[in-house]
Amino acid sequence: MRQLEQELRAHLYKADLDIPVSVYIKYSILSCIILSLLATLMISTFSFDPLTLFLIFILLFIAFFLISKNIPITIAKARAAEIESDLPIAIRSIGIQLNMKVPFEKAIENIANSNYKCSGEFRKAVNMIDSGTSIPDALRKIAERVDSQTVKKLVVQLIHVYLEGMDGTELKHSADELINAQRFKFKEFSAKLSFLSLMFIAVSSIAPTMYLAYLVVAGTYLETPTSASDIWFAFLFIFPLINIILILYIKYSTPPVLSNISEKFLSEREMIILNEQLKNFGFKLKFKQLMIYLSLLSLAAALILYLFIGGYSLVILALPLVVYFAMLWSVEKRANEIEQHLPDALLYAATLELGMPMEKIVENIGDAGYGPLSDEFKKAGRQIKIGISVSHALLNMKDRNNSLLLDRVISLLIQCYKTGRDVHKAIKETAEDIFELNMLKKEQASSLALQKYTILLGGGIFVPIIMSVILNIIYGIQPIDTNVASVKIREEILNVAYQAIQVYLVIYVLLSSLFVAMQEGRMRTFIGYFLLLLPVSLILFTFGKDFLTF
Repeated sequence: MRQLEQELRAHLYKADLDIPVSVYIKYSILSCIILSLLATLMISTFSFDPLTLFLIFILLFIAFFLISKNIPITIAKARAAEIESDLPIAIRSIGIQLNMKVPFEKAIENIANSNYKCSGEFRKAVNMIDSGTSIPDALRKIAERVDSQTVKKLVVQLIHVYLEGMDGTELKHSADELINAQRFKFKEFSAKLSFLSLMFIAVSSIAPTMYLAYLVVAGTYLETPTSASDIWFAFLFIFPLINIILILYIKYSTPPVLSNISEKFLSEREMIILNEQLKNFGFKLKFKQLMIYLSLLSLAAALILYLFIGGYSLVILALPLVVYFAMLWSVEKRANEIEQHLPDALLYAATLELGMPMEKIVENIGDAGYGPLSDEFKKAGRQIKIGISVSHALLNMKDRNNSLLLDRVISLLIQCYKTGRDVHKAIKETAEDIFELNMLKKEQASSLALQKYTILLGGGIFVPIIMSVILNIIYGIQPIDTNVASVKIREEILNVAYQAIQVYLVIYVLLSSLFVAMQEGRMRTFIGYFLLLLPVSLILFTFGKDFLTF
């Protein structure tokens, strides 16, 4: 028991879970008992004797406890992979700053105040340094808190650079090696991704329909009829559980991806971004005002149409959500356009006259014709001309846009402006970094596109059509013995199956939407996918059931 507590304490620490070991063990045991009881009660519908049910309960408890024991390990590894995903970029940024003669402590602080996935760890290190801990000891704590050999390697290198007073060249080389390793890891993952996606479709559609075919054949010819509760249990528990296990496996196998910032739902910054996007579209309304007007409009339209088409009119109530997700998509699209122009714009800035002040650099990029990026620099230039400081004008640009790379470029430009250093070399190196990062993001996006579209198209089109077609084939299986009992059993199975499949499709679309949103790193977008795919899935299933007969 003592060894178990020590292991759990270490894993909880690396998972960044501030939970006492005794509390975790207590609640784990309680949860395992409850889950085992619920699962045993479900299994008891298959008429097992009490001793067998007790053994099943014990086995389930052991299985759930082993899962709960490994949860901190899984979280720690996932957290380490997340930190690893952009740690090389952060380290390269430190190298660029050191080459600009920025003090080591300041470079670490800048990373801590940025939006890297490893920024939280550097923030803890900065807090320790402010409390009197030496820089090497504070950095070593990062290696202790993160379950990653890559992190340990880079931390050791950071300490070496600090103690030796070296520039950032060595750090940049190490970062490049790790970025290449990430690229190889994604290529390796892409090789098995198509197989996993096809397996997901097969398990989600073919397995349930084959189960239905077996039920009809068994009830019609083998005289082993099943109950309605067995069908509901299979479609509401067994098949969704298989889908969840496969989704978790794919998610666990997917390397962490570079993604744009995902703001909290209706947070202050998201409101600024959405208001700015409405301005870009030529609207004078604030986003909250638009949502209020759309809500009132959709409510009035739903009430009027209810008189003509009944409950289907309630779909119109989703109009505000549809507009909200369309706005998020447009913001993301604009951010991608800005990021595509960033390397060229920075290389252009690096060719400007040496010693040119930051105000003129901002003005030149604004006039250089780099699409939405130049538009943003023009706005910053106008703010500078009316008396707003360069730093605040650049920070305002940062707040208006949902771009991870733009945030980092702005942070670098502000650092250059504050230190008064010549920015040309730093800007050139940053442009090269962003070009590499854009290539890496494109490779990751193309790798995930197959997975994303297979699952979304599967949830919206293939799975409902396959299930409706096979259900029609099953409907065509006629009993040899046409007595009333056989016909009644067959009809009951088919009626229950028809309802259970529709509920299963809702669960499947929900799981697919959640999975794709997780892979994109923007959890709330699952609502948009769900609202889009659910009606398509149910309509295609109904269409296939009524018209695709064989």
